[in-house]
Amino acid sequence: MLFLLSPVGAACDRQRPLAEAQITPQTGIVSEGQSREPEDQIKLARQYFEADTKCRGLLKQEKWKEAEAACLAETRLAERFADQRELEKMGAYENVGVSLAGQKRYAEAITYYTRALEISRPRLTDANAEVGQLYGRIALSYHAMRDLDKAREFYRKAAQTYQIAYAGINEEEVVEEGLKIKRGYLKILKSILEFHLIAAEQAGAAAEVEEIKQQLAALPK
Repeated sequence: MLFLLSPVGAACDRQRPLAEAQITPQTGIVSEGQSREPEDQIKLARQYFEADTKCRGLLKQEKWKEAEAACLAETRLAERFADQRELEKMGAYENVGVSLAGQKRYAEAITYYTRALEISRPRLTDANAEVGQLYGRIALSYHAMRDLDKAREFYRKAAQTYQIAYAGINEEEVVEEGLKIKRGYLKILKSILEFHLIAAEQAGAAAEVEEIKQQLAALPK
């Protein structure tokens, strides 16, 4: 389950250089009604990325309780950002969810994953792998809580999103990095379907089991 219980994945890492590049006196201007100056946003961004590095480092080490505190500090910094920083805010809440899931506090984790989804909506849709990852995390949490109906619902959403993300990468138009990302999406999609299959078998949903088996068999080799 590491693909879903790890810190925010490579797709979010790709946003980090872009986000840092946007932190300039020209583009860092806060929205109307806020009093912070652009320089404050630059300082805040540096603090945020330091907190993000600490949070994700602890998650990677599976120091869940320490990570929870560090990741909560990251969310507090993220909430102070001006507009147009949804990806950073989303990632911060997702990281807290991962730290909670690592402590088997699944209901709390779902609350943070759901908040991350809400924050992502101005920028991301169900065609984006980052959303699929959140759906997958929610599914795993419900599965761990033995709520098989909810788990199956979110496994299905996660699979559909990764299918769209996978199909959206044209192999003839991307460089090696794009092909690597596409192969990663396929690997994750297969894992999601395998977990969905387990949940469907546990629920005794025979028709759903057969449907998932067919989807697995149809995946590119």
